[in-house]
Amino acid sequence: GQMIGYRALFANDPYRVTAIAHDNVKVCFASKDVIRRMMETDLQLALSFLKQMSEDIQEYEGRIASVVAK
Repeated sequence: GQMIGYRALFANDPYRVTAIAHDNVKVCFASKDVIRRMMETDLQLALSFLKQMSEDIQEYEGRIASVVAK
């Protein structure tokens, strides 16, 4: 249920990070073009990407605030 690489997709940058699965996983790959077309026709999908980005930003802000407080 986790998404990786979506920030690079929206920034139109290459994805430069790797991931290692510690358990059995099922991986699904979708090209940039496919995801963009799906988002144009599926509002719920677009909103799920926005929700994920908002949650990531909130987490990063918390990390930054913790570092600054130290």
